Amino acid sequence: MRNLILLLSILFTYTVSAQSTTIPNPDFENWNGGKPNSWDISNETILGVQFTTGTQDNNPHSGSKALQLETIEKTVPLAGAVALPGLATLGDFVLNVAQQSAVVTGSIQFNSRPSSFKGYYKALPLGGDKSFIIAYFIKLNPLTQSVDTLGKAKLL
Repeated sequence: MRNLILLLSILFTYTVSAQSTTIPNPDFENWNGGKPNSWDISNETILGVQFTTGTQDNNPHSGSKALQLETIEKTVPLAGAVALPGLATLGDFVLNVAQQSAVVTGSIQFNSRPSSFKGYYKALPLGGDKSFIIAYFIKLNPLTQSVDTLGKAKLL
């Protein structure tokens, strides 16, 4: 079984000119229904088998709570071994069991360009597993209806 435990206590700090955008619940202090408020996580039920990849952790870098993400592998009827990675997004995590795929849709709007990206995480990767935090800044191209990537920030 592959296990990747990622404890997140993210404090996003953006330095921007003029108007700034606030990331909702950036430190994962507020929770409701087993998920951090304003965030979607990859807790899913696949053919009756529950995968809980994201849980509340009470040992954060700062504050009183953090998000713990873990890759979970379970046996699913008719599908065999399925590994679902822990993921948190400000969009919506959408799992398509029939196509064996997942996508993130939606996001939050930024009205200015961030000049920094800062956060904290603890990781205990096993084998060849990796952990990271990534933020994509995208824009919908109205002419082609495709998404253009304006930039990204990654914390390894």
